[in-house]
Amino acid sequence: MPLTVHYFTFPGRGEVTRLLLAVGGIEFEDKRYVMGENEWPEFKPKTPFKQLPVLELENGDMLAQTAAIEVYAANLAGLMPKDSMEAARVLEAVNLSHEIIEPIYATVPIKDNDEKIAKRKEIVETYMNDRLQLVNAFVDAKLQKTQFLFGDEPCYADFSLFNAMGMLSCGLYEGVPVFSEIFANCPALRTHHSRVANLPAVKAFYEKESDDIRKFYLPQ
Repeated sequence: MPLTVHYFTFPGRGEVTRLLLAVGGIEFEDKRYVMGENEWPEFKPKTPFKQLPVLELENGDMLAQTAAIEVYAANLAGLMPKDSMEAARVLEAVNLSHEIIEPIYATVPIKDNDEKIAKRKEIVETYMNDRLQLVNAFVDAKLQKTQFLFGDEPCYADFSLFNAMGMLSCGLYEGVPVFSEIFANCPALRTHHSRVANLPAVKAFYEKESDDIRKFYLPQ
């Protein structure tokens, strides 16, 4: 039995694992749950912490928590350095990429829609624009030397940043500008996104996708 990635239909916290396995040529089942349907509530009690994502291993054991799953998948796919300091630098960049999407994720539980949209606009205006410039400068310094963040071949950090950019600008979060607007002043981020999006394995992965969210994972 191959690995099984259990997550919802949208990219979110499951997409990096999907990409790592796809790019690494690791066979896996991509099990997607539709929000509001019965299949997820029925499966939920079987998960370690009653949440997704979960990676079901070949022996039926389940690995939970996004970071743990991604690191395991990155190592399995050969997309994580063996050297401990090099690996730490990759994880540093992974966590930096989280800083451009996690504040938006944090608005999801807000019940009042007007309040939710206002909060997102506030985040973009008071935090996100400055943070994106910082991340853009970080990426620009890397791309001056290599094709990707840590060399001329992609690694875990590249897919983490790629997913964060896609989720931030996909239009799912009302109040957040779309790709062409929010990254207008971030040329290095746009270049990086294009390089990842044009990887043959990434292009092949998204060729079979048809939802509106993932169109922002295509070359822009």
